[in-house]
Amino acid sequence: MQIKAQEKLSTQENWENVYTDLSRYHDLYLYQEQLVEIIGRQFTDLTAIKILEVGCGKGNEIVQLARKGAACVGLDFSESAMTLMRQRLAKDGLTMPLIRGDAHNLPLQENSFDLVFSQGVLEHFAQPDAVLREQWRVLRKGALVVVEVPNKWTFYTIYKHLLMAVNRWLPGWETQYSPRELKSLLEKNGFKILDCVGWDFLILKILRKLRKKMGWRDKPESPCIRDLRHRLQRNSILLNFFVSITMVGKKV
Repeated sequence: MQIKAQEKLSTQENWENVYTDLSRYHDLYLYQEQLVEIIGRQFTDLTAIKILEVGCGKGNEIVQLARKGAACVGLDFSESAMTLMRQRLAKDGLTMPLIRGDAHNLPLQENSFDLVFSQGVLEHFAQPDAVLREQWRVLRKGALVVVEVPNKWTFYTIYKHLLMAVNRWLPGWETQYSPRELKSLLEKNGFKILDCVGWDFLILKILRKLRKKMGWRDKPESPCIRDLRHRLQRNSILLNFFVSITMVGKKV
């Protein structure tokens, strides 16, 4: 049965449930070091920029950016997420404006940010154009948007759609994008694509869990391995098969 657009919902209730009992979903919302790395590669001095995260959740990424000196603002429509963020900031001795708001209608002035980013957010909107237009509005001319979404051509897509079919998917509803589809979506909403990076394979996720259970620590990445990783993550063929993709666009 085809689901009508108005029935495709990831509701506030879904996310209140997730953030109220986050311990059950820890593996789903881990700190994505890659996203902070990609953002860092775009700016020579993070202390000189103003950043907004749309759908900040418990703040895995934006807290890291704040520690590096960026002026950060976190926005989420879940009150439970806001509570977690306030607790985390207090624990880390950080201050940051937190806004409970709607991604369709950001309560922020236009042309006020150097970067807007989201991780695992855009795929929960049946009409993503309105969300991207709002991000375009609050960005300064020439500023950047960074969007991370689940990739289309993976076993993860099959897995989550099976759970959605029996109403067992935690966020309620979620779609996915191929690199081409995400590029087209961003360009349609006023962004020029600067970078596209793939992140993770299913086998790597399994190996990481095994290493964690065995108590093995990851070795520091050598410059040579890091350079190879960067090349593979941007390979036009491999991009279609990573678990998620991150795209960087410039407001034009």
